[in-house]
Amino acid sequence: MSSDTYQQPFSAKEGKIVELKITGMTCTSCAARIEKKLQKLGDVENVAVNFATEVATISLANPDIREGILSELIKTVESAGYGADLYAGQRTKRERQNRYLTRLVVSTVLLIPTVIFSFGSSLRPPAWQDVTLLVTTLVVIYGGWPFHKATAVNLKHFSLTMDSLVSLGSVSALLWSAVVTLGSISAPVYFDEAAGITAVILLGRFLEERVKHQASNVMGDLFVLGLKDAEVLRGDSTEVIGIEELRPGDVFIVKPGGKIAADGVVVSGASAIDASLVTGEAMPVEVQSGSYVVGGTINTYGVLRIEAKKVGEDGVLAEIGRLVAEAQGKKAKIQKLADKISSVFIPIVLSLSLVSFVLWLTLGYGLSHAFIDAVAVLVVACPCAMGLATPIALMVGLSRGARLGILIQDPDALENSRRVTAVVLDKTGTITTGSIAVEEIATLVGYDEKEILSVAASLEQHSEHLIAKAICAHAAERGIVLADTEQFSAVPGEGIEANIGPTHVLVGKRDFLERSGIEVSHKLLSREVNAESRGKSVIWIASDGVAVGLISLSDTIRAEARSAIAKIKSMGVHTLMITGDNESVARNVAQLVGIDEVIAGVMPQDKAEKILSLQKVGEVVAMVGDGINDAPALAVADLSIAIGSGTDAALAVANITLVKDNLTAVSDAILLSRKTFTIIKSNLAWAFGYNVVAIPLAAFGVINPLISAGFMSFSSIFVVLNALRLKSFKGEQSG
Repeated sequence: MSSDTYQQPFSAKEGKIVELKITGMTCTSCAARIEKKLQKLGDVENVAVNFATEVATISLANPDIREGILSELIKTVESAGYGADLYAGQRTKRERQNRYLTRLVVSTVLLIPTVIFSFGSSLRPPAWQDVTLLVTTLVVIYGGWPFHKATAVNLKHFSLTMDSLVSLGSVSALLWSAVVTLGSISAPVYFDEAAGITAVILLGRFLEERVKHQASNVMGDLFVLGLKDAEVLRGDSTEVIGIEELRPGDVFIVKPGGKIAADGVVVSGASAIDASLVTGEAMPVEVQSGSYVVGGTINTYGVLRIEAKKVGEDGVLAEIGRLVAEAQGKKAKIQKLADKISSVFIPIVLSLSLVSFVLWLTLGYGLSHAFIDAVAVLVVACPCAMGLATPIALMVGLSRGARLGILIQDPDALENSRRVTAVVLDKTGTITTGSIAVEEIATLVGYDEKEILSVAASLEQHSEHLIAKAICAHAAERGIVLADTEQFSAVPGEGIEANIGPTHVLVGKRDFLERSGIEVSHKLLSREVNAESRGKSVIWIASDGVAVGLISLSDTIRAEARSAIAKIKSMGVHTLMITGDNESVARNVAQLVGIDEVIAGVMPQDKAEKILSLQKVGEVVAMVGDGINDAPALAVADLSIAIGSGTDAALAVANITLVKDNLTAVSDAILLSRKTFTIIKSNLAWAFGYNVVAIPLAAFGVINPLISAGFMSFSSIFVVLNALRLKSFKGEQSG
């Protein structure tokens, strides 16, 4: 890969997003209530609270964040019964895990005599029920305290959560057994259920937190460079400074095996950079003086002197982290459906529990039987699995993508990728490398190459187009001095006209010249036909109404283009190429890489219309591009993919950005998106299916409260473990 990969492809967005780290949430109902509270604030435009990451992403209506808004946001969260602080990146959940672990160990130890006394009648000591009542009370109160506390907090706000069901179920079993024991009533006691529910739910929460912690750290060292110091040049000597003291313009030294401290340009030295952390590229990339390198990547062998350009939070890795976190904070359409169901789930479960209780009593099965089945319904229900199904899969999928150089910026892209029937690719800079070079100059008799090149470069120096840059670079190599131009006028995608002194000149496509009333000679026309038959692009030059010459240019097809197109087609997707180039050049390139269909001679402003016309005939279109002229087409496509080395305009409208400047990443992006969406669907299918089956089983007495608690805990753990399967996604580009 060339050093072009290291162009800075990201730019920080306007700061109207605030992220808060939320503490005290125990289920998705908590997240929903915090969202409602924050949404009521006047400055807030949109809120997404991610239970899986424990982060609230808040969009403010005014980009100028007013003083005091942060404290107001935090106070609003605290008034709902939770904690909040400004989010500063990935944080460990070790403390929370330890709190669950301690309560779990104590509850498990105390549960042992409860189970022995409940089921081993020969092992019961005198007054065993009194002893068991004491032990069970300790388990339910101490072990279940997080559930009871959360229930109390939510009841203050007239709200019920998953914890309410657990708390109500365990406390009800304890109170029933206490009344029977203290009142010497002849009825069954349920100490084992009360203590067992608490211990099993604690075990489930502990395991859930562990796997959630594992999921949240899929990005690993992407967010933390692990560097503390940098060796900086100070005159003729060097000085080791803290990484936080490094400033743009500082020149720092990176020795073999060392990490690059900041984004910058190599001043001297040559080496190969392990950029796998940023791009997913397995092979090191050769760099030399003038190459752009990214902070956090690893220098493999040579000593490099690098001038810092972007440090700390301004660097590529920090921006990738922000993009991933922002995407994880967004909600996919499919998640909103799950949230709506979860919001009414708990009242429905309470109603079903009451119906079960009344039904069993009515059928004459007795108070004890009716009670224990009602408790089982409360405990077996699991809205958490529904709430976790989407965000946990998004967290792992988006993070895994970032490690492979695939930034999925819009969660809805996951669903759209599943429906894609056609992939439309831009030619220059996407299928080709964009490394265009002048190959041949043809002139009329009486004009020389330098004169033609001087005219073309003098006009093209005002353009940012790749062809213009190639012509100017060729002129510079030949030492040609450029002329001043007057009355400059450009027609995007067609050509340029201007005056050089008294001479009126035009540079552009043959159609552009002909529309200006300029005739072209048969000799030059045959040279154009010959060049285009070999896949070359041609630019014409006219002077005072006469076509005096042409310049043919060649662009290198990406080495991986043919295999990448084959991979896309293997997914059952139709491939098209859209380009402003002429038909013969476009078809030549398409034939070489195996593209099905060509749309050539398309003006930049018309690319979006071509995408819309494909959609009108039923195609679901993914657009892949890298330039400013691709931005409108990217914006209207069902799925938009921008090559990371492209322009900010293309990146700004893309659903997916490929950090790696490699076409193979296109198929990887679509495959990862599809796999992530498949995981989300399977998670939701499990969560809904589980509750549909488990609640009736509990209501009809097939499973008791203790087994119900185990099922409920397993349901949440299952969706997290299922999402973690995305960690194994490698993609073709990294393989």
